[in-house]
Amino acid sequence: MQYQKEDVRNRIVDAAKTEFLRVGFYRASMLQISNRAHVPIGNLYRYFASKASLFDAIVGTAKERIIEGLESGMGAFKVVDNNPAPFTTKALLDTATVNFLELAKNYQKELILLLQKSGGSEHDGFMEDIIARVKQLLEGRLTVLCKPENKFLLDLVAENVTRGAFRIMIECPHEEQHEELVRLLVFYFNHLEDRLY
Repeated sequence: MQYQKEDVRNRIVDAAKTEFLRVGFYRASMLQISNRAHVPIGNLYRYFASKASLFDAIVGTAKERIIEGLESGMGAFKVVDNNPAPFTTKALLDTATVNFLELAKNYQKELILLLQKSGGSEHDGFMEDIIARVKQLLEGRLTVLCKPENKFLLDLVAENVTRGAFRIMIECPHEEQHEELVRLLVFYFNHLEDRLY
């Protein structure tokens, strides 16, 4: 009996993921999800009380993993004696991509839902939340960007690195993602202290 319940739940989640990817959270219909899953609408509501709870069941774990991956990936840039380690080696930047690549591999559809299809849900604005978190992490590691004259530049770097990394994770073929993420990070951070006056 438990197996049957799990099978129904999985059918609902798969159908919902397809529907959310097709039309986004706002336009998705529980009736359409019910039809797609071949589950009566009343039964669907026994598994998920609302469209929001169904969407959250799909993207919630991915959202948590993205935040954890971001923080541990940025942890590759250690602060030593209150000074950030210099962003000078490709190897260091290469290390920072590992968590992001794992996320892209395991949660690509969920990333698309969070970043492009979450309008009208509690997850709308996820990109802006991540950009703010990246800015905070960079502030703690890059003293050169924390100088008053570089405040605007810090905002731009945080936004563009975040948007660029997610775009690579969603749009690039998996076999190209590692190289592209490293190139993005090298572009923004390698010898940063030397490039800013």
